[in-house]
Amino acid sequence: MVYELMIRSRPVAKETVSAKHEAFMKALLAVPGEWGSRGKRAPAVEEPGKEEGSLVHLKKLYPKSRRARAYYRNRGWLPDLAMCDDYFLLGFDPRKVDYESLARRAFLQYVEAFRAYFGEVLDEEVGLRDYERSRETDRDHIGRISPVCFFDRKLCSRAIGLTPSAIAKCIAGHVEKVAVVHGGVFILATSEIVSPKEADQIDRRLRALLKKSSK
Repeated sequence: MVYELMIRSRPVAKETVSAKHEAFMKALLAVPGEWGSRGKRAPAVEEPGKEEGSLVHLKKLYPKSRRARAYYRNRGWLPDLAMCDDYFLLGFDPRKVDYESLARRAFLQYVEAFRAYFGEVLDEEVGLRDYERSRETDRDHIGRISPVCFFDRKLCSRAIGLTPSAIAKCIAGHVEKVAVVHGGVFILATSEIVSPKEADQIDRRLRALLKKSSK
C-alpha cells in the first residue's frame, strides 16, 4: 500500500526557484517528528535556466519514504495552467508511519509552507486510476474530494462555485474535521487509513452534499 501527499502552488514570477525552495526547506525544520526534515541538510535546487523547470529529490529527508520530490516551474513562462504549478510529492506506506499526525497536523503545515492552492493525501492506486480516467488537472477543476484535502479560495470558487466558508458549513458534521484556514478550506473526512473503495464513497458523499448546497 502506498499513499501520496501531493501539494501544488501557483508560482510567483518575481520569486526565484531557489528562494521558494529555501523557504520551503526552512519551514520543514519546524514540522515535528517524522514529517519534518529533523535538521537534515536538504539538497539544493538549480535555477531552470532554459529548461521548463527544476526537479529536486528529497527522499533522504524522510526515513520511511518511498519517494519524495519537489518541482519548481521556470518563472519565465507562467500561464494560468496546472502544468505550470510548483509541486511537492511524498510517497509512503501509511501502515509504517504515524499517519494520523500527518492527516491531522502536518498536512496543513505543508500546505502553509508551500503556499499551496491544492493539496491531498490519497492512495496511489486511486490517484493513478483517476488520472487514467480523466487526465484533468487544470486549476479550475477538482477531480476528487480526497479523505484529506485542501482547496484555496480561488479553486473553491472556480471548481465548486462556493466560498471556503460555505463549503465548511455544508459538510460540517459529516466529516471528522473541516476548517477555513490558510486562505482556503481544509477537509479531513477521516484520519484513518481507508481503502480505495472507501475513498470513492467519501468522494461521492461529499460531492452530493456540495452539489445540493450549490443549487
